[in-house]
Amino acid sequence: MSALQWRWRARWSTRAVFAGFAVFAVFAVFAGMAVAAAPLRAQPERPFGTLREQAEMQQRWLDQRMRTVLPRVMRAQGVDAWVISMREYNEDPTFSALVAP
Repeated sequence: MSALQWRWRARWSTRAVFAGFAVFAVFAVFAGMAVAAAPLRAQPERPFGTLREQAEMQQRWLDQRMRTVLPRVMRAQGVDAWVISMREYNEDPTFSALVAP
């Protein structure tokens, strides 16, 4: 093998190694960015609280409406009783406003 052939092979293998390293480096950078972008086990932001806390607050509002607003409106309108008739799986819209979640 001549010196020229040896240099060409050495240069080619160096370029191949460098290209492989460059591809690996680019992959490592993007993989690192993906890991840094997604924090591990991050707690979700809950500005309105958990579902349990929301249900408790909704129950407090419902209780307050049942004790204050509803009796006053029924007296003002001369209503003694309020009956909500419905069928199974066909609830009246007022039903969901009057019962617990």
